[in-house]
Amino acid sequence: IDVGEVNGAVFLCTSMVGVFPLLARRRERERHDKNPLKWISAAIATIAALRRHSPSLLRLDSGKEFERVKTYAVIVTNNLYEGDIFGPSLKRTVLDGGMLVVHIAKQESPLGMMLLLAELFLGNWRGDPELDIKEVQQLNVHTGRKRSLNVMNDGEVLLLETPLHYRILPRALNVLVPA
Repeated sequence: IDVGEVNGAVFLCTSMVGVFPLLARRRERERHDKNPLKWISAAIATIAALRRHSPSLLRLDSGKEFERVKTYAVIVTNNLYEGDIFGPSLKRTVLDGGMLVVHIAKQESPLGMMLLLAELFLGNWRGDPELDIKEVQQLNVHTGRKRSLNVMNDGEVLLLETPLHYRILPRALNVLVPA
């Protein structure tokens, strides 16, 4: 199967830049919380994080296309996903397509981003006109003055130096399948 890579760190599913790594750090702190209302707390924390952190100004360069974006999140997936992000229907029909799929959230307000998160949860995210989706084989993500960014690869938060260099490694991982 294909493997994604950013600055030498591999990912099998997703790599996220922006507000998602910050939310993941909070999730880790509250992982063992037994409070049955922790989902409400998580929603409130998400709203607070979006209000506290302004969108990042990034330059995205795929080698074929160059774009400046103001965004709360860029999600790079190893091949194309279909279905709702948080449900059982999320799947990849191809594991060896040789493509990175870049999802750029172009919402400019915390409310817009919350609406996108709701669409992700409900599975209606593909039709959002403020979610730009592109297929690439490589992507360089440049920041203004920041020398490093929090990046979440498959749920693990890493601090990586900028620019971020994404690439797909076609068929880099051999998988044994029982007969």
